[in-house]
Amino acid sequence: WMGRWASGKGDAINEDRIDRCFSLLGPLVAPESGWSYIGGLDLGISHDHSGLVVVGASVAEQKIKLVWMRAWEPNSRTGEVDLTEVEDACKSAHQLFGLYSLFYDPHQAKLMAQRLIRSNVPAREMVFSVSNVSKMAVTFLQVVESGILLCYDDEDGRLRRDFGKFSIVERQYGFKLEAIS
Repeated sequence: WMGRWASGKGDAINEDRIDRCFSLLGPLVAPESGWSYIGGLDLGISHDHSGLVVVGASVAEQKIKLVWMRAWEPNSRTGEVDLTEVEDACKSAHQLFGLYSLFYDPHQAKLMAQRLIRSNVPAREMVFSVSNVSKMAVTFLQVVESGILLCYDDEDGRLRRDFGKFSIVERQYGFKLEAIS
């Protein structure tokens, strides 16, 4: 079934499916009963953005929701993201949602993860290995296609726009989700 997704033209997900995902009005202000929460940290250090998302999952409802997100742009003067702001947001997200885990790329965030763990944030490595990248791509497409994933967007429509840029590239090892610039 993956063959139909591997176009490489930013059309991994059709527009109707993307629209269906974006049915939430905004972030949660408190955790919901029966839901479990995890975070994902993408740390851009210099001349790159950083992002933190929290998603909730409910086995009973068979849904996954984007419940909170934050993005940081590099400072125009220094070209760097303020990593103390990112670290503070990770702590706040854990305090609010009681994160089961905060996943991070160890190549980008090892020191910050050590500091977060000392602050009782359950940070765990998510290595972008060949098999993990393929699993992430396939799983993402499955939850979007099946209507399991629910999202909200920021005021600039950034996330919705980014979903429309995704393509699936078939590699020798499996599939990779890429965003068209």
